[in-house]
Amino acid sequence: MTPRPATRAPRPSTSSPARARDDAVAEPAITTFFIPELNGANEEEVYAAIRSAAALRTGHAPQAERIFKLWYRRDGVDCEAEVGKPDPICGHQVLAILDLGRHDPYLVDCASTAGARVQIIVDKPVYAATQFTASTRV
Repeated sequence: MTPRPATRAPRPSTSSPARARDDAVAEPAITTFFIPELNGANEEEVYAAIRSAAALRTGHAPQAERIFKLWYRRDGVDCEAEVGKPDPICGHQVLAILDLGRHDPYLVDCASTAGARVQIIVDKPVYAATQFTASTRV
């Protein structure tokens, strides 16, 4: 009788569906620029008016970047302001978040129920600012 060559036992698979998902390259989420509750108004005109009002109030021209979300600390509490959601400070819907410059604060522009604007100054540094990834709606 001829001896059989030694064979290796099959190795257990190290890839699982969960690992395959983790290893896959995730496509980045696209956050398209918007201003909530426009009621037919022109988005770019409204945004320009918000930027002008911020510059008049603060004396700082806002940077060109359009910010979607801002993580920061205020009075010992971690906060997150996001366009379209209620602001953690005033509770009104966030319309825009502006960066007023490298050494200057951020400004969170909110709509109030009475129609007036509420502008909240957020001092730097902040934890993070997330920009919109697309400039206009499709």
